[in-house]
Amino acid sequence: MNRFLSHYKTKADLTNYLAAKILVYNSTSRKLVITSSSGHTISNEDLRFQDNNHKKPDTLLIYQAVLVSQRNPPDAQMVFFSPDTDVLVLAIANCDLMLKNTSISRNYVGHPGYSFVCAAYSPKGSYIKTISELRWHLFCKHMAESDKLPPTLGALTQHVLRVHIQARVWGQASIALQDPQLDYMQNG
Repeated sequence: MNRFLSHYKTKADLTNYLAAKILVYNSTSRKLVITSSSGHTISNEDLRFQDNNHKKPDTLLIYQAVLVSQRNPPDAQMVFFSPDTDVLVLAIANCDLMLKNTSISRNYVGHPGYSFVCAAYSPKGSYIKTISELRWHLFCKHMAESDKLPPTLGALTQHVLRVHIQARVWGQASIALQDPQLDYMQNG
């Protein structure tokens, strides 16, 4: 089963199937929903998208977000649904090209937070919702030594802030005069 699910053709077929089902499910939604798979991007509204040759879904997501940002009023809201940390970094690096009211939901049930960290560290078959609960569970069960515990929520928040600053710096690598608002002492 693992071999079957990891095969590129199976992944592509599943992605195409899920993209189509998402649009069917949201066909009457007032929200604009866009899916992209196998080089084709479609939405639940009558929008035309140029075919693309992006090989990585994370860069394609950013590309489409920039296009959507150009087509909508500046006060529109855009939400990414992706557990991929690369999407987070790319979105931060390209935030100046996107709607100002853009956010990322790290899980699929609509609750903001760090559920991806819980999923990464949780023992198989368990569903723990918060980092604090997860750290306590792992500590009590002696399943992990202290250096194998997930970071605390405070440490993780500081890490995300540092990533934000680093992504902004990287995004300005080709510019002679970088944005002076980057304050490492305050945000680093």
